[in-house]
Amino acid sequence: MLEKVGARGKMMNQQAPRTCFDCGSKHVTKNGKKKNNAQNFKCTACGTQFVETRGTVFYRKQADAKQTLVVSALLNIRGAISFRSVEQFIELIFARKRAHTTYYYRHLGIDTNFDSVLAQHKPDFGKIWHIDEVFNKVKGTPSKFGYLFVVTDEKSNLIALYQSDHRDTQSAKIALQMARQNAGFAPDIIVHDGCPIYDQAVCIFGRGTKHCQAHFQAEPFLLTKEGKQFLYYLSNNIVEHVNSFIRLWMHHMRGFKSLEKANRWCKMFLCCYNFLKSARLTSLAAALLSC
Repeated sequence: MLEKVGARGKMMNQQAPRTCFDCGSKHVTKNGKKKNNAQNFKCTACGTQFVETRGTVFYRKQADAKQTLVVSALLNIRGAISFRSVEQFIELIFARKRAHTTYYYRHLGIDTNFDSVLAQHKPDFGKIWHIDEVFNKVKGTPSKFGYLFVVTDEKSNLIALYQSDHRDTQSAKIALQMARQNAGFAPDIIVHDGCPIYDQAVCIFGRGTKHCQAHFQAEPFLLTKEGKQFLYYLSNNIVEHVNSFIRLWMHHMRGFKSLEKANRWCKMFLCCYNFLKSARLTSLAAALLSC
């Protein structure tokens, strides 16, 4: 199925673009093909020539990237296998021999496009959020370790991931601010495990957002909103379940090389995780091909 999606994406990309990338003119025509069989286009207004993949995540990439990039991303982000195993899988299925580092750097090259993918294809987030942190390895930091802050909703959707080298209030605030930016609204309730850093961090949302301390056992919580009362039984099991998935992914990543790269990978994981959870693989492939 993924291969067919890639084929459709190729057919879509071979159509003449509406506007020129340099002058913005709509007078663009096909102008032969390159040696690697990539479709070439020419603007009749300014004379600029460009290939079909310009403006996409596959610009200046290997020709087989359209087939293998989406597949390797899904396999690796799923947390099942490492990039070395991805290398063997791609070679078996697509008969493409590439080093495992090739897929690693291909993924790093598309991280800047995930902001638009997240904005266009984000899930329907709930208004009860859970926050927790995961201890992991990050090279280049003073202690060589860090804390990955995880924010989810009551539907187990990932809202935000933020890698920090400290377990403090400021890092928790940044994670919650990222969550508000990704979701587009502030939550009604934030559930945490009682760590003091969260008691101060949740204040960024004002009095409209309540916070609840809960662990594995569900605790009753009464929310009053717009003159109505709602009784919830809340625990932090949802975010702990998502954390187990994240730990599996980080296990075969074997740590991050820096804080910057850690946050780039987290953005990628966030996008792919929500797509995999909703089984919208076709939408994910189309989004990667068009962004």
